[in-house]
Amino acid sequence: MGCMSRSTVLKALAVIFAVTAIASAIGISAYAEDTVCTLYSPTSFPCKFEISAPAQVDVGESFEMRFKWSEYEFDTCVSAFAVQFAFDTRYIVLETATESDVTIVGKNGVWTDASNYGGIMGLGAVEAENKSVANMVTVSISFFNEESLICLEDEFIVKLNFKAVHSGTPAFDWQFMELYDEYFEYEVVSHLEDASISISVAEDEAQPEDGIKGDVNGDGKTDNLDAALVLRHDAMLYTIDSHRLSYADVNGDGDVNSLDAAAILRYDAGIIDRL
Repeated sequence: MGCMSRSTVLKALAVIFAVTAIASAIGISAYAEDTVCTLYSPTSFPCKFEISAPAQVDVGESFEMRFKWSEYEFDTCVSAFAVQFAFDTRYIVLETATESDVTIVGKNGVWTDASNYGGIMGLGAVEAENKSVANMVTVSISFFNEESLICLEDEFIVKLNFKAVHSGTPAFDWQFMELYDEYFEYEVVSHLEDASISISVAEDEAQPEDGIKGDVNGDGKTDNLDAALVLRHDAMLYTIDSHRLSYADVNGDGDVNSLDAAAILRYDAGIIDRL
């Protein structure tokens, strides 16, 4: 049986992106596993899929998220894969938003980026400017390889490089993870119904260079006036300037609300000695 042509592979990838696979989950573990392995028929076969990532990173830190398929018992190498999910770009972004963010382990040779095929969002996902509202961005990453070279038996890994940009806990919406053998006869479809990835981004201990934590109004001190502005912002009666939101989010959870105001008031009253 011969290899598929590039145009055929691209058409197959277009079909991948056309499939609507809805699956999301929230949890506290940085590990997930739930896989369905099928032929283009009702036949199924054993397989395993895992997502792994660090449970906690610091603002400014680069980190890796790994997608691993294993035990799928293909008779050939992997020829294509597609990974599509959404995440909140207030907290994390792809480190460079280029092909260099993707590391493929499992088959030697030249991989061709087809992430933008059909107009789907590819590797681009820039940091959200407004940190007060969620900004879920879908990333579709797909590569194919037509070369029949040596591959790792029954194991294929895709690594993505991310960077933490703001403190908080980014949400994830896992949509589909698919893997195809050399002749597109077998596929691994990971629906992720039980996925439970959670990454906490911690704020840097250092104070902002151009201001004081909790000093929302910029008068050089942190007091009840700043707490009042935070409460008004939380009640949508006032909007804190975007460049001062980081000072208002004193507990570093990614939101500016009454919890931050309470902390500022306790600090102003001398109940706590630092924010």
